[in-house]
This record gives sequence, C-alpha cells and structure tokens, in this order.
Amino acid sequence: MQSTILQDLDDEQRAAVTDEGGRLLIVAGAGSGKTRVITRRIAWRVYRGVPAHRILAITFTNKAAREMAARVDQLLPGSAAWVSTFHSFAARMLRLDGTKIGISREFTILDHDDQVQVVKRQMQARGVGTREVRPEGILHQISRWKNRVLCPADADDGASSSYDRLAAEIYASYQAALTAAHCLDFDDLLLRCLELLRHPAYGSAWKARFVEVLVDEYQDTNRVQGEILAEITSRSAVTACGDPDQSIYSWRGADLSNILEFEQRFPGTRIVRLQSNYRSTGAIVEVASRLIRNNVQRIDRELFSVGPRGTAPVFHVASSESEEAEFVARTIKSLEAQGIPPSEVAVLYRTNAFSRPFERVFRGHAIPYQVIGAVEFFERKEVRDLHSFLRLKVNPFDVEAWRRIVNLPPRGIGERTQQALLVAAAGAALSPVDLVLERREWPRLRGAANRGMEQLRELLSWWMEERDTSVHELLQLLVDRIDYYGYLERQIAPAAIDRGDNVRALLADAFEFDQRGDPGGLRGYLEERSLVQDTDRLGASDLDGVSLMTLHSAKGLEFRAVFLVAFEAEVLPHRRSLEEGGIEEERRLLYVGITRARELLFLTRSCQRFAFGRMEVALPSPFLEEVLDPSVSEPPIERIRVVEEEFEAWSPEGFEEEVAAQDFRVGDNVEHESFGVGEVIDVQGRGIRRRVRVRFAAGEKNLHLAYGRLRKV
Repeated sequence: MQSTILQDLDDEQRAAVTDEGGRLLIVAGAGSGKTRVITRRIAWRVYRGVPAHRILAITFTNKAAREMAARVDQLLPGSAAWVSTFHSFAARMLRLDGTKIGISREFTILDHDDQVQVVKRQMQARGVGTREVRPEGILHQISRWKNRVLCPADADDGASSSYDRLAAEIYASYQAALTAAHCLDFDDLLLRCLELLRHPAYGSAWKARFVEVLVDEYQDTNRVQGEILAEITSRSAVTACGDPDQSIYSWRGADLSNILEFEQRFPGTRIVRLQSNYRSTGAIVEVASRLIRNNVQRIDRELFSVGPRGTAPVFHVASSESEEAEFVARTIKSLEAQGIPPSEVAVLYRTNAFSRPFERVFRGHAIPYQVIGAVEFFERKEVRDLHSFLRLKVNPFDVEAWRRIVNLPPRGIGERTQQALLVAAAGAALSPVDLVLERREWPRLRGAANRGMEQLRELLSWWMEERDTSVHELLQLLVDRIDYYGYLERQIAPAAIDRGDNVRALLADAFEFDQRGDPGGLRGYLEERSLVQDTDRLGASDLDGVSLMTLHSAKGLEFRAVFLVAFEAEVLPHRRSLEEGGIEEERRLLYVGITRARELLFLTRSCQRFAFGRMEVALPSPFLEEVLDPSVSEPPIERIRVVEEEFEAWSPEGFEEEVAAQDFRVGDNVEHESFGVGEVIDVQGRGIRRRVRVRFAAGEKNLHLAYGRLRKV
C-alpha cells in the first residue's frame, strides 16, 4: 500500500504527501500535480490510521470533487472520505442540523437570476426603478456584506451614502423574502454553516467529527470560507493547498490574505513548495515566470518545467481585430494539418465581448467551436423551467420557482391573478401550492383564468403526489405530462430546435446523476445542480471544437495550443484595474492564461479596435515588456509582424519612449475620462512602468501612464 501511494511522486510531492506535522500549506505552482498530491495525502492519512470517514476534503467545483473522490477510490476502494465543495458541504451540514438554527429541512437554493428577481421586487416596492439603480449592483453589495459576515443591521449601521442605505434596506427585506420562501442563496449557505459551527450547543459535534481537513484551491477562498476552516479545524489537523499566483477571483470575494497569512492563522505551519511543472514546455513556463515575478503579493518560489524547452511562443501584431481573427483561424487550420485537433485548442480573452470576431471568422473557415461560459447550461430558460417544477416538489414555499411554473405552459393565469394568489397564500400562512390544491382564498375568477386554475390544480395534485421514481423518470414524466416539447415547438422555430436539444441534454444529465447512485435523490440532485459551474461540465470527451472562453473560465483547464488574444492596453490589464492591487490580479490572470498551454502559445493584438462606437488605436499591453524581458539576450517571443502600412510595427523601445514623452510633474492639472479633473501629487517609476498619483474629487488614484488615459489640462 505504501509503495502504491508514493509511486511516481517527486521529492517535493512526496514531502507534501507524507508530512505528519498537523498544519501544512502546500504552495503548488501551475501544472505541479497538486490534485495528485491531495488525493495521495488522503490515502496516506488513511494508511497511517486515520479513519476515512473522519477526513474532509474540500475543493471548489463539483467536477474537481468528483475527480478527487474517484482518485481516492482507486487507491482505497470503498473509502468513505468526505469530498465536496464548500457550498455542497455547507448544504449537507444544514440539511442534517439546520433546523437547530431555524432553517427548514426543505430549503431550496436560489440561483443568481432568482436572486436578481427578488431584489427587483424589493426595489419596486420602494418605487426605485431599474434605470436609476441596477438590481445586480444591489445584489453584489449584499453579497459583499455577507462575505464580510455583516447582517442587515450591521450594513445599515455602516452605511455612508444614500446608495448604501438603500442597499441595506433592500438587504433586510430581501433576506425576509428568502426566509418566508424557505430559501437560501449561495452566500447564506456559508454564513449559516459558520453560524452552526459557532453555536455553543451544536457546533462542538461538527468540530469533533473530523480528524483532518484538506482544502484545495485555497487562494480562492473568501473570508467566510477562511473562518469556516478555522472553526472546523480547531480540534483537527489542517492541510491547505493553493497558489497565490493564480488568485483571480477578488471580484467575487476571494481573499488573497487567507493563503498569504496562513502561517499567522495556523501557527506551526510547515510550507512545502511544488515547483516542478509537468504540463507546459520550458519556453512557456519561462514566459509565465518572467511575468509573475513582477508581483509583490506572492509566496516567493520558481517554477521549472520538467519537459522539453519546446517551440518559442509567438507574438502576432494584426492591423485590425478581423485580421487578428483571420490569423488565429489560419493558424488553427495549420495546427490541425499537423495533428492538433480543434478540441485541443483554446482562444482566451479578457471579457466575453471579444468572442464576436472569432465566431464570425471561424464560421467562414468552417472551424468548429464552442463559446464557454456565455450562457451557462443551467441558466437557460427551458432548464430553469423544468428545474422550477422540481424545486416546488421539494419546497412548496419557493416563490421564485412558483412564479416560473404557475402559467407554464400558458393557461390564462395573468400577472394580476398570480400576485393575488401570492398575497392570499401569505395571508393564510400557506404555500402557494397548498393554496391552489385546497382551493382556499382563491380570488374571484371567471372564464379562461378559472379554467386555468383548475388545470393548474390538477397538474399540481399529480405532481406533488408522484413518488418513488428516479430524477430522470420524474423529469420525463413531467415533460410528457405538460407536453413541453409541444410548448417549445409553438415558439419561434429556430430557438425551439436548440431548446428541445437542451431539454434532452437535461434528461441525459439527470440520467447520469441517477446512474452514479449519489445519495439525496431529488434534493441531492437539485443541490448539486444549483451549485454547478459551466466548466464543471467540460471534459476531454465534451470538447468537439475550439474553445472560446474568458481567462477566468479557463482556470483549471489545459490545451495543447492556446491563443491569448487582444493583448492590449486597457484590455489586459483591464481599464477597471487602475488601482494598485488590481494590477497584480490582472497579472495573475494573464499568468493563468499562459499556463493553460501545454505545447504552443500565441499572443496576439490588434493595432486598432472598434470601441465606444468608433475605431480607436489600440496600444500593446504594458505586460508585454515583462513577458519579453529585454534584459535577456534571447527573448522567448518569436514576433511576427503583419500590419497595414499606416500602422508602424511596435517595438518595446518605441513604446517606452512614447510613455516617457508624457511629461507629467507634481502640481500638473490633468483630466481622466472616468475620474474627471485632478492634480498630480506624485510621479514614480520610469519607462513603461511609469505611474502618477492624482488627487481627484472622487479620491486619490494611482494611474499607470501606459493605459491610464490621462492628459494635461
């Protein structure tokens, strides 16, 4: 057993697997085999006498959790270690013990779209229009407060603006609406889990349940997850594995300090660094390393490729975004002729908007492709429709699910009647489902509306009583009963074809769940699917064309060839990342993109790009100098210049001179397109790294001249 667990491990990996210290931080560079290390460490702990059912392993996606569980089972058939995501663990914990802190056992989890709808209704009740205030912005602020473990009263106490006071008021009513509907959102799962762990009467049993807790991708944890880990490991060993150089989710609450300050939170921690890259060629790893060493907020170490040096990455300068897409298409065709199929190629960009020219050109070249993450599968209308029926079966109080199905397919029940039903249900302390089934407190209805209500009652009576079937069979019965395919066919024909395919894909997904024999039945299926990510569904067998995706979506994936496009100022780094700290995350995002490539890497940019309704000159990304590193005699970038005559080919020296020519001095009055007029109070750096600190009415901003859009006034 020992030789099986430790076979094929290098010295660094072996040290991480066999450490006995009780508090371990594994700093795992890109492609260094961290999943192998975590699974082997679980097996090693069991080999050393720890009962498998007392080990908890947490990762960030359902796909990663399934892969980890499968690998552990190969090493230890029949082992019962807990392997799940943070949210799935929290949901399971609350199912078991949530009633002790006032949570219904039948709670359902609201997805993002449902959360936005709840916020909209709270805004409407206050006469606040969506043109004045974006519901998504309010929801983001509520999520930020929850990530900081602040309740509505705390948020209101700390509100410093009219917007924050409105958001805090909506936060309170939003939370009340969720409670009445027996629903939780994603943040609630973690907050209520933390509440249960901290409860003096109920938390102790959970803290005593595990002997060792392991967390993968620790750089992506937020504050609440960090506190959950601290609570649940107060009596157990803890292993965290992650890479601060790949921390790219601060916008959704990830707290880099969790991994950077791990030693302070867990005194006596031993740090093991995994520095051998088994994924990418030496040339690609060298480019990535040159870039990321410019960051300050990191744990210092070097990454080395154990493979061949390989082909030098290519930098291509195009005259326009169309020519850029043409270059990528021609190169993909050439790669295919060399034996690299489209499914092993990815085109990565900073935001989804950049997929458009590539989609158009790829269609012209008959290159198969798929856009990953644009509209996630489980957010599509037909999938949400059918899931809403499932959610109501589990939780009849789920108002958002009710709103989707009450007139689906259309049966003459209008908006006013729907709202009257909800008011009547609340007044009678009933779920809307029970109100319909019992024919109680119905508004006075006539004609089509009355017939529609009778049809709805008949459907719900059948649906709520249907028992003892698999999830797949349940869905199939529902689709047949309501003639959902017929409903889709009565819609616009082209869309109906795609939507019918999506229904069939959903049925296949449910069948796959049933075949796995996962516990929890319908409730377990809904929990898993409500927390799934689009990239959870990706595997080698799922890719049948070039993958078009954002850099964020590419995290955790790898391809033989990667095109990193629109490598331009104000795109990468993005214009929103003008402040210090934001720049470092943008650099980490680029690092993640580069290290997705196993064999071939192409960086491309356009000299001009259509933006804000007009064609604009596009400057190269300031990160380009860091990638090229002119101090090295043989830079790894093979630059191919394909530019129109009116555009001068770019050189590092020329761009540096262009930036240096912007002669800003302390005391200068300047203007910025976003921040307005301000005064320069400090000038730092030189060349492409030159930046100025400016005092604007909105506060002080630290701007990089290479992409700061600053001019003297």
